Amino acid sequence: MADFDLSCAKCKARMDQGFIPDRGQAYMDRRRPYMYVATWVAGTPERSFWSGITTRGRGEMPILTFRCTACGYLESYARLDESKAAR
Repeated sequence: MADFDLSCAKCKARMDQGFIPDRGQAYMDRRRPYMYVATWVAGTPERSFWSGITTRGRGEMPILTFRCTACGYLESYARLDESKAAR
């Protein structure tokens, strides 16, 4: 993913890049601790009988989150992953 050089919108300090993990059902099953990067999905939630909601045919983008090193403010961005766009 691309590098960013951001300053905090609240106090102008430096912000570090990170992510918000999506643990899904894995948190309940300690034997399989799967984690994924949370994603942004286009549109409104649509119910699915089998999986709760469906994302079939919708655009998805990983969510990048930045944390201020001084005040802790979080700022998130959904940007297309360049490595997937090239495929």
